[in-house]
Amino acid sequence: MSHDADDGAKRAAEINEAMLGMPGYADDSLFFTVRYGERAKNTLRQCDWEEFQRTIDAITDLWIKAGGGGTQPEAGPPPDQRSARAAELRAHAISLIGDFPDLVRDFDRFTASCQAAMAAVTRSGLRK
Repeated sequence: MSHDADDGAKRAAEINEAMLGMPGYADDSLFFTVRYGERAKNTLRQCDWEEFQRTIDAITDLWIKAGGGGTQPEAGPPPDQRSARAAELRAHAISLIGDFPDLVRDFDRFTASCQAAMAAVTRSGLRK
């Protein structure tokens, strides 16, 4: 029985490794976004994770209101003020993950992946 379990675990590891080596699987931005979010959730304290989520939501809202992803821009602060606010939000997010180099390293890719996913949803007509 133990031999079968070992064989199964070995085979699962081989399949996982093969899948991660496939460009269409491992490079998918949605897959990356989910992995990053899960890693952040499992790494940060609960209170920091919740604050991180609120900050990402604020960054996304600001991006959408500015017309990001093909959305209709909303009236609001001038571009320089929006840019300054985006920089503040980014700095706050980085401060929350600053003790975790892998999260910091991948943060900009994560936000770009989130924006790409939102743009795809907007283009599909699912979000108006």
